[in-house]
Amino acid sequence: MAELPPSTAPARAVRLWLGPLLNLLASASAYAGLAVRDQFNGILADGYVYLMQADSIAGLPHGMSALGRFVFGYYPFPPLYPLLLALTGAGANAVHQTFIVNAAVLALVVGLVTRWYAVLGLPPLVAWALGALFASLPVTLITALDVQSEPLYLVCSMTAVLCAAAPTPPRLHWAALASGLALITRTAGVALVVAVIAYCWHSAGARRLRLVALALAPAAAWWLLRAGADLEASYTDIALRTVAVTPAALAQLLTTNSAALIEFGVRSFALDGQAYARSGVLVAALLAGVGWLCRLRQRDCAAWYVLGYGALILLWPYPHHARRFLFVVLPLLLGFAGWALQGALRAYAPERMVTVVLIAAVLSGGLLAWPSTAGMVVDISLASTAEQRLVAQSPARYFERSLARATTTWRNSAPVFELLPSLANEVPEGSCICSIIPEQVSFVSGRAGLNLSDTRAEPAALERQLQRCPYVFMVAMTTVPPNGLPPMYPYRQLEHELEVLRVARANAQDDSSAVMAMLARVPPRQGSR
Repeated sequence: MAELPPSTAPARAVRLWLGPLLNLLASASAYAGLAVRDQFNGILADGYVYLMQADSIAGLPHGMSALGRFVFGYYPFPPLYPLLLALTGAGANAVHQTFIVNAAVLALVVGLVTRWYAVLGLPPLVAWALGALFASLPVTLITALDVQSEPLYLVCSMTAVLCAAAPTPPRLHWAALASGLALITRTAGVALVVAVIAYCWHSAGARRLRLVALALAPAAAWWLLRAGADLEASYTDIALRTVAVTPAALAQLLTTNSAALIEFGVRSFALDGQAYARSGVLVAALLAGVGWLCRLRQRDCAAWYVLGYGALILLWPYPHHARRFLFVVLPLLLGFAGWALQGALRAYAPERMVTVVLIAAVLSGGLLAWPSTAGMVVDISLASTAEQRLVAQSPARYFERSLARATTTWRNSAPVFELLPSLANEVPEGSCICSIIPEQVSFVSGRAGLNLSDTRAEPAALERQLQRCPYVFMVAMTTVPPNGLPPMYPYRQLEHELEVLRVARANAQDDSSAVMAMLARVPPRQGSR
């Protein structure tokens, strides 16, 4: 291809990067303005784990604390996101800094996504508009309000996809490294690693072994480090249990996960999930499917990745997290939909008309999404009290139908969180506490929290856990996402043998008001050690 004249090269560079840069800057300011707050109350459970891991990493020059060792051993979360928090000074004692880091990383995602749309061949204006649509989806704003690894994972995955889209030798090296870093950000990144390795094996010739090694090196290093530190928890156990299920259970899992992905796919655009939203998302999904199939036939790395990732999340036994699972491939699906629509239009219309129709299609997507996003922004901006603003900024708020209802739920659960700091006075250091909210228990009390949700399917599992950990923190609430356990679990199973240590009531001044939380100890059974 002939080189561009020197006078046109800078103009072309401006056109290529102006849209991504504008979207990045606008997103960074919007996310920071809406998300930054003085407390972590209301973030979803995994966020507390990342914060504790970040603090443990920051304290490593002086050795890892007992709580840090527990968190890294009990939760098999990969280390790159808490490492980022630690290196940037974010963490449990730096609330504002943490949300600013999250806003910056998610804004970088928006810039990379916008650039990938242009690389797909969409006109610059359409690429900018589609990137802005992704940035303004309610699911994207919910992610901005949380402390989660999805934004960093998307930085890695979109970098890999972008580099693989123009496979020069240096870019293939960056694609391999980015996929490896994605795998130590989220375990589901294994689908990206497989796709990039397959793509490099097909495209890289003599360099293929070097690229494979580069893609696998981060995960291998983390695996060796975990083994050397005797940290046993692993997603491998979950995967093996999934593979071992019966055909009937597998069919049920696929049905449940499919339904969850459809529901959260719609709610990613419209929180109310009404019929009009389902129709619009169905059209977009059909276009995305056509685009994906065509890109798959062209051996596109992004299409291979979506294939593997889709199979993985259909088998992953956590349908209540489908929103987060879907979010990390949502920008790719939007790109496939736009690319497919452009290809169909070009067969019948001139280029300028194609651009006009594509912009109209993006605006139609905005009409689905922006009412929900505007409602979120209004709730946060016009909250008249500190309590309302705290509730409005919580990702859990958007499982409720209104801010008023979410505020009522928050008030009902307030005694639970008021009791948490006192647990450290009742439970000896080095002991653990069983709870359905173990992450919050660990984060606030400094004591290891074991998850009671793991015992719901097998009564004997509850017995074994209580023998290991006799302190139980029971709450009159359900988790978000719901875990299927009743409030105050497992009070009914244990009420005749509990030694009650602390109680929080709906009205602290009224001993007859409802119990909202209870810390109790289960005395050792006769014959137990």
